[in-house]
Amino acid sequence: MQALAREMNLSETTFILPRDPAIEAKEGKKVRIFTVAEELPFAGHPTLGTALLLSASDSATDSRESAQVTLDLKAGKIPVHFTAKSENAGRKRVDGQVSAKCANAILNSE
Repeated sequence: MQALAREMNLSETTFILPRDPAIEAKEGKKVRIFTVAEELPFAGHPTLGTALLLSASDSATDSRESAQVTLDLKAGKIPVHFTAKSENAGRKRVDGQVSAKCANAILNSE
């Protein structure tokens, strides 16, 4: 993964790892974050972007309603909540509010 992140040459690259659906339901989506030089335990923009992608690609979720995606990062489990704020929200458009409860994970990773 580090070699691929280096090759992509982006500020951060996320990898969503497959896991057993029962474990995923309990623990969340396994995600690792890399820069070109190292693996990061947590990074805000990649966390929110990855959660948004997973939420938008979940066909069982109607994005006009509240949804949550939990990411299992090196820093810990990060729940990301999506709340629609208008009638414009839907499968092809994100229009709402996003919040991540990550203060404990950040503090615990230091």
